[in-house]
Amino acid sequence: VARFEREARAAVRLKSSHVAKVLDTGTLENGAPFMVMEYLEGENLASLVRGPEATGLPIDVAVDYVLQALEGLAEAHALEIVHRDLKPANLFLTSAADGSPIVKVLDFGVSKVGALAASTGDETGESDVTRTQGVVGSPLYMSPEQMKSSRDVDSRTDIWSMGVCLFELLTAKVPFEAETIHQQYAMLMLADAPRPSAVRADIPPALDDVVTKCLAREPENRFADVGEFARALAPFAPEHAQATVARIGRTIGGGRKVAPTVPRPQSLPPPPAGKTEVTWGGTTGKRAAEVTVQPPPNRTWIAIVGVGVAIIGAIIFVSRSQPQAPAPTATIAAAPVAVPTPSATPGVIVTPAPTPEATASATVDASVARPVILKTHKPPLGAPANTDEIDFAHRK
Repeated sequence: VARFEREARAAVRLKSSHVAKVLDTGTLENGAPFMVMEYLEGENLASLVRGPEATGLPIDVAVDYVLQALEGLAEAHALEIVHRDLKPANLFLTSAADGSPIVKVLDFGVSKVGALAASTGDETGESDVTRTQGVVGSPLYMSPEQMKSSRDVDSRTDIWSMGVCLFELLTAKVPFEAETIHQQYAMLMLADAPRPSAVRADIPPALDDVVTKCLAREPENRFADVGEFARALAPFAPEHAQATVARIGRTIGGGRKVAPTVPRPQSLPPPPAGKTEVTWGGTTGKRAAEVTVQPPPNRTWIAIVGVGVAIIGAIIFVSRSQPQAPAPTATIAAAPVAVPTPSATPGVIVTPAPTPEATASATVDASVARPVILKTHKPPLGAPANTDEIDFAHRK
């Protein structure tokens, strides 16, 4: 039941016309699960190449059918879905609306679904349907690594299986055929795959090389993806199949899982990591504004501009705080002050000369930094004092 549900979940995510569509799923009243699929008329590819008189399909036809299947796989692989059971019996040949032949991939029941394609409600993980050392699939079409462990495979196991399918479509035989699964495993581990031309003489050497590369025992020696596989088949495909090769490349190259990126001009620096808070001073209450800033390439200018703004703000603050009249002379120690007295002449005030004691007391020791307090204005009678205190000795 878990594999049945997995097939529905995998197939419903695939939009390609080369994958059999699942229209609905559900459970009957008696608890039996059901799946509604599109209705197809035709036959699977296995029926075309089996029989005592079978000799294989024409080269361009076999390559065309494989390319159509690869287009369906390209979308599945882009969504991190590995089929794991590709064989001619799961490649269904039907007709498109215009009557042209179209191949659809069937049966994703034993597919390996990656995190990208798994739904949030998927309660059946890979370990639930495939044990670590479990083997699922069809032995005649399984890769060596899948024979060891079906769980630890990637999309390159499907490339092996499609290589076997191509071999069979061309020759009506499979490259490895044994009576038991143990013999099949030994052949995969020890023997090299035969070349299709050894069975069918009219197969060109270059196509031999393509099939042999698919059937390399080590996955890293195969095609990296179905896009590379399709490009290798392009010279042997009919003219109308070249569009299929291009679509496979776009699906694998861009992929539905990869978001498109907008190229950035080389002259622009990278975008800021967030927002920068900029604070302006100069008033009793500070104002802060949040703005998005594009940082310049040289951050030294930020420090220079910041220092300049701070200096200008301090100058404005001081100039606004001081009265318009000349600032009084600041003294450190209280000294006797000569009080002016009115003279006999109207409008004239006589100020006596400062005494030596006053002059001595007004002397400032420059070596000692002391704060100087200025009272910039006098409050009205009875009002509280309003004094702006400026520490000239410690200001920066």
